[in-house]
Order: sequence, then structure tokens, then C-alpha cells
Amino acid sequence: MARVTYDLTGKFSEEWVKPLSVQNQVTDIAIVGDNATAAAYIVSATVNPGAKIEALAPDGTSSWVRTYDVSATYPAASTSKGQRNWCQECWSIATHGEEVLLSCGVAELDAGDTNCDDGVWRSLLVTLNFGNPANASYRLFHRDPDENFAVEYASFGAKGEIVCAIDADAGGGVVRVNGE
Repeated sequence: MARVTYDLTGKFSEEWVKPLSVQNQVTDIAIVGDNATAAAYIVSATVNPGAKIEALAPDGTSSWVRTYDVSATYPAASTSKGQRNWCQECWSIATHGEEVLLSCGVAELDAGDTNCDDGVWRSLLVTLNFGNPANASYRLFHRDPDENFAVEYASFGAKGEIVCAIDADAGGGVVRVNGE
């Protein structure tokens, strides 16, 4: 990860370059605090199953790394074929003050199946406070049990409501999850 600045002539200057602790597919980055004076940076990486989030101080040093795995909160069902498993892909991270929102798509697969295309996709939102990342809230949902309905990207609206771009069998769209 790198932090660069530029002057009024448009010339870029590198302030720092740091390797990330999360060595998976990095999918998004967000700023905690005011854009002009970042309190921290949050980087998300998708792992299957789960996601890792690394918090970085303004100087690029790692503050903490946490894993957010759907199976920790929603154990996969057992069937006559054995224990089912989750496929989880997390693509976006957003902040509103110190609140952090991670959005993921998840599919429950038959035991032994590792092909994520075989599952029916659902949406998973993980919310947490930057100062207390261990106390996360998980919400697993979809509109219809037989319809693929996965959050691709999510963000906070101006009043703190959650707004999601979804990928669904019936076509993509924007869904407002909560708020006034």
C-alpha cells in the first residue's frame, strides 16, 4: 500500500510504501475519519471463506488485522451427505465516522463441493466499530430463498443508512437496508 500526495502542479510525491499483512486478494480500501485528516485506513481482502480487514495508521503501520468469517456466526448445515460449507467473497468496505461496513456474497455448498457457482448466493453485511473490531455484527439475508441475491458493494448514506448494490437473478439494483 502506498500513500502519495500531489502539489498544485499535479506532481505526485510518495510519502510511504508499506507491505500489507493481508496477503490475499485485496478488494477495497476506505478512510476512517475526515478525508483531509485520515485517522486510519481500512483495507479489506477476500479469503474463502471469510474476509480479512487490516487497519493502518496514517503513517502506514499496521494497527490490527481481523478475520470476519460467516461460519463463525452462521454454522453451515449438516445433511445426510455431511457438513455443508460456505463460499464467501467480500468486495467492498465503507466507513461512516468510526463505523465500518464490510459487504460480502456467500453461498452454502454441499459437503466436499468447492465450486462457488454451485450455491445459491445470499448477502452478508458485517458492521463494526473501528475502535472495537472484535465486536462485529453479522446480517445474512436474501429476498427469496431460491434466488441468487448477493451484495456486491455497500456504502453508508448521508444519514448513516446502508445502501447496497446487489447482483440478483432478477437483475442488479440498489437496495436500502436500513435508515430513516
